[in-house]
Amino acid sequence: YNPRLHRRYVIRDDIPIMLIDEAEAVDDAEHERLVAKAAAEGITPTFEA
Repeated sequence: YNPRLHRRYVIRDDIPIMLIDEAEAVDDAEHERLVAKAAAEGITPTFEA
C-alpha cells in the first residue's frame, strides 16, 4: 500500500505487483482503515516522510 498515493498493490504468488497500471485506488475510508491497521500492528514506513 502506498499511503501517499492511496494505491493498493496486488500480490500474486507472494510477489507484489508494483505497476501503477495494476494498482487499485482506495477511498478515504479504506485509507484510514489501512493506516489504522498498520499502526495497531506496529508497522511503520521504510522511508522517511
